[in-house]
Amino acid sequence: MEDRNFAEKKLIEELSAACEGLTWMSESDYPWQIVSWQGETKINSEILKGYYKYAPEIKVLTKTLSSFFESVIVEQKWHDEIEKLETLRYQNLYRWFNNNLKDIQVFLVGEIEVDVYILGKSKDNSIIGLSTKVIET
Repeated sequence: MEDRNFAEKKLIEELSAACEGLTWMSESDYPWQIVSWQGETKINSEILKGYYKYAPEIKVLTKTLSSFFESVIVEQKWHDEIEKLETLRYQNLYRWFNNNLKDIQVFLVGEIEVDVYILGKSKDNSIIGLSTKVIET
């Protein structure tokens, strides 16, 4: 059990460093927060709603990691230096998820004020990921 806690702590530290200072661009820019579920080994929208005590009828959209990140991991010709650096950081974050977690899913919970969760399983089946909020009017 000690090795599992150490491995999970190391993953969380790496993920925290990878997303430090990054925000998801929407009508309001919210920072990323670390998510680590205790006592859960499955990921789906019903478990997510129960874990965070959302109303049963709340709308949950599921996306793949690649479809969610596609707008931020491709450098554009019109990007300035700051945007290029942010694109590189998102590419690194995308790579981190793919290299360290399996069964990765992105959940968009709600409408207008949308809670975003990127969750995956570590090698020992711990649920780890990120959350943020986006405003879509």
